Amino acid sequence: MNRNKVFIGLGIMILVTIVASGIHFFYQSSPEEVTENASATDEGKQAEEQQQVEQDTVEVNHNATTLEKQLKEFVPLFYSATYAENSENKIDDYVTVAFLNEISKNEDNHEEYEDKDYSIRISGLSFYVPINTNIADENTVKVLTSFSTSIRSSGSPEIDRPILVEITMEYSDTWRVSHVEDKSSLSQGGE
Repeated sequence: MNRNKVFIGLGIMILVTIVASGIHFFYQSSPEEVTENASATDEGKQAEEQQQVEQDTVEVNHNATTLEKQLKEFVPLFYSATYAENSENKIDDYVTVAFLNEISKNEDNHEEYEDKDYSIRISGLSFYVPINTNIADENTVKVLTSFSTSIRSSGSPEIDRPILVEITMEYSDTWRVSHVEDKSSLSQGGE
């Protein structure tokens, strides 16, 4: 009797396996359809991942840290010709096209000043953004920037001067300077 139960159990298991294999065989898509579906799914995933990377990049650059990083490099490039000449960074990467054209136009109107001993040092660089400004939600931000300069020139004593400027930053792919306005007279009790 036990032997019969074992044979019946084995028979049922074999029958279930055959039925399951048959159902799987009849409902399985052709190999070409499976390959097409898999490649379409892979392409869709790759497109989603690429879009997510692009969106993350935009979000990564649209923040206060990137804004400050851009400003920290822009100020010495803009205010110290010696630094700008020797830096591997170029001011073009930190300003809008319109502002770059304005800078170039102003440079063309000035004569070259050659003083081998001339140098400017920048220290105490600080940035102030209005308290209620959420940088990630803005496309234009005005930043009050203060720093100290020490200017040395041949035949002149070294001059220490605090500088206060309002820098307008615009966001496109990253934060870029679109306007600079000197506000130093405010810090010296003028206007």
